[in-house]
Amino acid sequence: MSRYHSYLNTAVTILTNYKGEEPFTGYIKKFFAANKKYGSKDRKSISHLCYCYFRTGKALPKLSEEDRVVAGLFLCSTEGNEILAFLKPIWNSNASLSINEKLVLLDKDLVVRQIFPWKEECSEGLATELFTESFLKQPDLFLRMRPGKEKQVKAKLKNSEIEFTSLSNSCLALSNNTKIETVLETDKEVVIQDYSS
Repeated sequence: MSRYHSYLNTAVTILTNYKGEEPFTGYIKKFFAANKKYGSKDRKSISHLCYCYFRTGKALPKLSEEDRVVAGLFLCSTEGNEILAFLKPIWNSNASLSINEKLVLLDKDLVVRQIFPWKEECSEGLATELFTESFLKQPDLFLRMRPGKEKQVKAKLKNSEIEFTSLSNSCLALSNNTKIETVLETDKEVVIQDYSS
């Protein structure tokens, strides 16, 4: 069995056993703590598959758990990746399509509102289709730089060839999968925070 099938099977096991009694973040940490055989790359890939599954919301109820996980990865990917290339090469070659084009590829009757079918429960004026599409996009990693550390932080990121966008004098946005812990000292140089904070 390939490692990608192993990732998929492990993700399905985790999702099947998860009953929602605690936040998923804590649950999956406990799973990996109890199953030490997974390295950091394995944990990251399996976690990503699980979160992609959750991002599909109420859509795709007719698919098996395995297919829902892979469909979630497809919908959340903006470019091809190794796991998708191995499990569903056709989907992988179409990873750059728009969300609506991907939904049609999965099922000609599938529309984005099926991911979040509670439009009438939302505030008036909310662009529910854009709101729903946002579920399928992993947000950036936001760093608040400690006062006086701005130049030092930016220099370290540039020296490590890590791309970032300055959103303000004290806030940077980076790709969410950036490993900053090897470059920056969290809580001393930067604090990881949601942008709205």
